Amino acid sequence: MGSWALFGPPSYCLTAGATGTLVYSLFSGLPVLLVAWLGSVVHRLVPDVVSMADYVRRRFGLLFSLYISLLMVLNMAIAMTAEYTAVGDLFQHVLGAPRVPIVLLLGATAMLYTAAGGLYVSIVTDQWQALASIIFTALLTTLVLATFPSPLPPLSPNLGWSNPLGLASLVFMPVSLLATTLFNEAMWQRCWASASPSSLLWGAALGSAAITAVVSLLGFAGLLAAWSGVYQPSGPDDSGNTILFSLFRHQKWALVTVTLLSVTMSESAVDSLQNAMVDTIASDIAGVLAALRCRERRSRLRGKGGGGGAVPSVQPKGVRCADSALSQSEVPGSLKAGSESAEPSPPVAVTTIPPSPVSAIPEPDSTPPHHPSGLSISSIRALVLILNVPPLLASLQGFNVLQLFLLINLINTTSFLPLLLGILQGPLSHVCVTPSSSVAGCCSGLLSLVVWAKTQQIPGESYVDALSRTFLDAYDYPPFLLALGFSAVGMTVGAGVEAVVRYCWRIEYSPYVLDYGKGRDLEESRNLLG
Repeated sequence: MGSWALFGPPSYCLTAGATGTLVYSLFSGLPVLLVAWLGSVVHRLVPDVVSMADYVRRRFGLLFSLYISLLMVLNMAIAMTAEYTAVGDLFQHVLGAPRVPIVLLLGATAMLYTAAGGLYVSIVTDQWQALASIIFTALLTTLVLATFPSPLPPLSPNLGWSNPLGLASLVFMPVSLLATTLFNEAMWQRCWASASPSSLLWGAALGSAAITAVVSLLGFAGLLAAWSGVYQPSGPDDSGNTILFSLFRHQKWALVTVTLLSVTMSESAVDSLQNAMVDTIASDIAGVLAALRCRERRSRLRGKGGGGGAVPSVQPKGVRCADSALSQSEVPGSLKAGSESAEPSPPVAVTTIPPSPVSAIPEPDSTPPHHPSGLSISSIRALVLILNVPPLLASLQGFNVLQLFLLINLINTTSFLPLLLGILQGPLSHVCVTPSSSVAGCCSGLLSLVVWAKTQQIPGESYVDALSRTFLDAYDYPPFLLALGFSAVGMTVGAGVEAVVRYCWRIEYSPYVLDYGKGRDLEESRNLLG
């Protein structure tokens, strides 16, 4: 949880009132439990998974994996931009300091220790940063309860429980936050690094409760600032990002505490996002390289003609050579195993030579350290630096934090259902949730938003402005329901069309269902997955 919690939930009350603030609080923590449960499912199916992109590549193939990875990187880049933007807003609009130096300092600090220590350092610092965040939040809550004036004026309808957008948030906020969490590799990394499923679920339960409590306190503090009149917009363009800080303008020490809380929470989120983005991209690079090696091996095996020799059935991890000659039976001129004309090989005597004392001493490993994807540590550190530049530059523009989250939440919702169903295995998963049907679902969900923007175009308004209003301003339920509903429709139609084509041309389905629990060999199952 980053410093977005100091800006997003408090300012959301201006749009959705008390109901929206409550819904935002509850569904900020619940997705953590969902990801923990899904992570234990994925880890049980693929014990050596290194990223969600790695799993998607094995489940759906390389092309769909690259698309999902693109969404995940975009999601995390926008989240990182929101973190830098939030801290910049605090220093520029509340403290009166320029935003550029603090944003650059924050980014450089996170980059340095993330590049040096990776995920381990991120997890260790997260623990200390979480403790500091809880202490700071408790201090600020005590201050507000002790010093806030009473009685309060009547609650305006816009801030009350009957706000229409607040009631609508009951529909779209769960989908929005679940989709965004599902496309955040920083969450999945905690699943891969957990000691056991039970420790993962216990940690997720504690984290979910802490997130819900902190977001509730901060969100309703923002509502209190607007309700009491302490917060007054500076103008029509005031986004309300800094509404929470209006409570502490007359207590300098409290403002310093809030500043420390903001920077601490930002560092906690940024280092996790940096690790997650690098892990996703490194996994994709490894997948592409492995696919190229797979193609090269196919060409080499086909060029042998009728060699008839045994062919090694070794493939790059997580990449399926769907039409490659991986067994002797597929090599031109060779005999199928078990056929009548296949003569058994004579027995081979094996002599075991005991190792000598000298050979028993292992030689020191001179291999340089590398990432599980195969990339060198130097390459990974370079990626950390490169991937930080776009979010840093974008954050200097001072975008509205809620608008940034609305943009990526809508895009994530278009692909939420295919990814979720690709994790939840069932008896018909290999027929209904295929790479083709999943792509159809993602495209139809995205297309529905494009058409919706056209139907909402106001006379005299350009289509670009209508698109901007749909993706950046209209935090309402119709776009989210359209994206989710048409994604399901697209998957259904895509699966039906694929079934007809396969039936007419007698094309069998690929066994995509991950199943390690029914006696199937682990390596054999892995080779069946794309």
